[in-house]
Amino acid sequence: MPVFPKPKILLLLAFLLVLSLTACASPHSATWAGVYATEEVAYLSNGAHLFAIDLKSGTERWRYPEKATAALQFYAPPLLTSDGQLIIGSAGSDNALLSLDAQSGQERWASPFRGAKDHWIASPMEHQGVIYAPNADGHLYLLDLNGNLLSEKEMDKHLWATPVADEHYVYLAGLDHHLYAFDPQTRQVVWKADLKGSIPSRPSLANGLILSGSFASRLYAFEVPGGQARWEAQTRGWIWGSPLVLGENVYVGDLAAQIYAFRLNDGQLLWQKSVNGPVVAGPVAFGETIIFLSESGDLYAFDAQGNLRWQRKLGGALYTPPAVTSQVLLVVPMQAQEALIALDAQGNLLWTFTPK
Repeated sequence: MPVFPKPKILLLLAFLLVLSLTACASPHSATWAGVYATEEVAYLSNGAHLFAIDLKSGTERWRYPEKATAALQFYAPPLLTSDGQLIIGSAGSDNALLSLDAQSGQERWASPFRGAKDHWIASPMEHQGVIYAPNADGHLYLLDLNGNLLSEKEMDKHLWATPVADEHYVYLAGLDHHLYAFDPQTRQVVWKADLKGSIPSRPSLANGLILSGSFASRLYAFEVPGGQARWEAQTRGWIWGSPLVLGENVYVGDLAAQIYAFRLNDGQLLWQKSVNGPVVAGPVAFGETIIFLSESGDLYAFDAQGNLRWQRKLGGALYTPPAVTSQVLLVVPMQAQEALIALDAQGNLLWTFTPK
């Protein structure tokens, strides 16, 4: 029987739906921050600012904007484009989609895109020189790399998830329970699948399958590009985060404090473990381990067979998917003293970042 989320998770969901944002009264974001990293720089979306942080030292390189305002608030990690732009949308009163220079943090587009009618919750995606930007107003906006609107497609409800793409289609998940296949050539929806519950996170593509969990407490696998259902697997609780495909297995966590490994080909359950608190963020691969985060602030490193390699207790609640490089794991705690925590492959602390 599915297990419903705890009140704390429901409050977080309600908070994100309402998006009651204010200008930062403290150096920390009261919102759900996001992080993206290269081998040299971490980009942290932390409320009123986007920070560029040196990956070796943990020191600030630049911030945007220089002065905090209620107009600009950032949740999602930025997109680093093929030509060196950082594309990031505001969840503040100004629903702007901005382009910044990745090295300096200076604005690139003379006029930010302001055609959206709601906040930007998801990170955009670049595919074949086109920016695909899903907005909470239910539209998928297509822009060129200069910020010019090419087209827009209205879906049914709020879009919180970053798209993924293969050589055939762009795939997009929505809070309206549907997974969409969008044709970049015709700019039309080719097929959609009902996942029986809201889908707040990015689906995953691997081995001719697209995989996504939903608030129906199920993990689904569909064949691509045609959209035929391959399998579905029951979980105890709602699935919020993106599934991780690694080798022949797929890994996912749920809001009932369970983590799972399923066989990619047919969805057979390989192992299941309990952790200390709901798992909101999707797992990531780091070194020879699979990293899971829980709301309780616990971080777990498992191997592919489900053996716990190490565990670390961090402050705050862990909702944000971590970023990984070849050497560093970057964790973003919510309502903690630190805004960003860097760990090595054994879970040892490298540095922390706290905005000043």
